[in-house]
Amino acid sequence: MLLQKGTFITEEHLSRLRSLKAKGFCLVLESSDVEGVRLDMLDGVDENVKRAYLDTYVAGKSIFENLQRGKPVNVQLAREAVDVLVGEIMQRGELLLRLAVNHLIDDYTFSHMVNVAVYTASYGKCLNYDLADISDLCLGGLLHDVGKAKLPADILNKRKELTH
Repeated sequence: MLLQKGTFITEEHLSRLRSLKAKGFCLVLESSDVEGVRLDMLDGVDENVKRAYLDTYVAGKSIFENLQRGKPVNVQLAREAVDVLVGEIMQRGELLLRLAVNHLIDDYTFSHMVNVAVYTASYGKCLNYDLADISDLCLGGLLHDVGKAKLPADILNKRKELTH
């Protein structure tokens, strides 16, 4: 569960954590690397930040769709997009987290892949991992659901519980 900076932790938040059976948490207390940026506004967000997010989306979608079609996967394309994304996260991580939280892209499967990539890289930064490890985390986050590419669409998109 991610909460915006300045959010007061309420009993509702704690109940939600309990329902998720959370075993731990990461609390970030440092000030923003980007002074004067209002995280509740996306207007005026640096074009490089948006481009990094969208390029990673395109790379993830390409990999997913190629797997569905049985075509070769270009992991190098994903690596290059992830490296740019990680660079932006290192400079302006909170803005990318804001884009992820606001679901910039409506396509759930692919926006979820990018959002997980953003979250994992942000956690790596929070834990002071080196750049290579953060990049690996980010790529892993992007590719964590690629196995779903082999599932039939009716199962993948089913809104109700899957049963035997």
